[in-house]
Amino acid sequence: MTERIWTPDSVAFVATVLYGERWQSALAADIAAALGKPFRQNRISQWYVEKGSRPIPTSLQPTITAVFRRRLDSTSVDRGKAAAMIADH
Repeated sequence: MTERIWTPDSVAFVATVLYGERWQSALAADIAAALGKPFRQNRISQWYVEKGSRPIPTSLQPTITAVFRRRLDSTSVDRGKAAAMIADH
């Protein structure tokens, strides 16, 4: 199965559903935990400054998917809606 590519817009869309409007710090913390090393919120912010100038690294794509799936399992959002967003990003 081929992993789909996360774009800044698709990350923001799904993260807002899973984390709420102030999602960047929480997502950065979850990415750091998944990677087992520091991952600061400012790295996420860089994806939104002059879109396309700092793309989301290819190596980080599977981690984002895994983090979103874990968050989906641990939150009370509409699971069907959120799962569809993660799958269809």
